[in-house]
Amino acid sequence: MNRREFISMSSMPVTAVAVSASAGVASGQDSTTATPGVRNETESNTPQVTQPATSTSTASNASDGPTQTVSVGPGGALVFAPGTDEPMQITPGTTVTFVWESNNHNIVVDTQPTDASWSGHNTLENEGFTYSYTFETLGTYDYYCEPHRTAGMGATIEVVESIESSGGAGGEKELHDLGVPIQAHWVGAATILGIIVTVIFTFYVLKYGESAHTGTGRNQ
Repeated sequence: MNRREFISMSSMPVTAVAVSASAGVASGQDSTTATPGVRNETESNTPQVTQPATSTSTASNASDGPTQTVSVGPGGALVFAPGTDEPMQITPGTTVTFVWESNNHNIVVDTQPTDASWSGHNTLENEGFTYSYTFETLGTYDYYCEPHRTAGMGATIEVVESIESSGGAGGEKELHDLGVPIQAHWVGAATILGIIVTVIFTFYVLKYGESAHTGTGRNQ
């Protein structure tokens, strides 16, 4: 064996080892590349986070008719405004939006027309919450706030064919409808003053006779 044949035979194992090492590296790269695909599939199956619900509740069907707003506990007062001091009148198809202006209030239906199906809003809510309902059935709806019912927090909604106008023509009008400020205590004071004047005048007539201008007094 000469020198050239020896060198050729010695290089064959080295080449085989190099080819084997190259194949191993390629196999390792393929295995590494496959891993991100598995991770991405797992991430894509991650459940989405549910967004918090907005503080709004709507009952009945949406309506394009008239709208009214009722304040629930305005300024911390235990009233529905309007509705507590005097019934709020609306026409059929009116959507009433209740706006919570203080905390821990709800709407419990007390009485309503037979054909109506208003369920109110029994859950206690806090300031900023709104609830809407469209009234369709004619009649009277009484409702209250359950935690503050004993404090008088109740109200009335009247669904009528047409809303009565205090400024209509005809009929007798009260003084306050004409713009005259009348207070109950002033009426009482005026009544008492009139009684006192009447008593004094009667006493004078009985004691001194008729008026001097008539010429029939006792001194003549």
